[in-house]
Amino acid sequence: MQMYVSRNNQQLGPFEEARVLAMLGSGELSTNDLAIRHGEQNWQPLGGIYQGVANLNPPTQTAQALSQSRTTVRLNNSNGILQAVESWANANNYNLKSAAGNEKTYQRGLGLLVAPQMLKVRQENHELVLEVWIRMGFFVRLLSLFILPAEMGIESGGVKSALPRSIARDRFNQLLTQLGQPLIG
Repeated sequence: MQMYVSRNNQQLGPFEEARVLAMLGSGELSTNDLAIRHGEQNWQPLGGIYQGVANLNPPTQTAQALSQSRTTVRLNNSNGILQAVESWANANNYNLKSAAGNEKTYQRGLGLLVAPQMLKVRQENHELVLEVWIRMGFFVRLLSLFILPAEMGIESGGVKSALPRSIARDRFNQLLTQLGQPLIG
């Protein structure tokens, strides 16, 4: 059966119930989010609809928590550095996904069976902030039984997604070398 979810006063869906359960299990949805099944009249918290999974859910990851899982590099925003980063992104097949104000997000790869490599470029005062991470798609996370998080930084360490992190780290270190910056280990 299909259902809609209300999160932060925004209606999402329709989703199949299996997808909603998977999103609850991954932390993409919270048991406090409201939902309504097709044909019903009243919105209810997901925790009330799925009482058995209420205690199994990890806390929902906020944007701040996700950004903490990203590898962040801060650079002095001198002349030409932004153009060098954008040129490197284009040369390495990072496609512009979004641009708003002083922030641009790039993605390399589609993310069907391989985790796409992400790059966010943001200007803050006199700094250029680069956030780099790999994003795990729903299918990849499902195959890992949701052991993999939605996002991972590219630093070395641990066995989770070691190969995608290594590939992304090597590619990003090429940019850091070009810019004369310390490499990420």
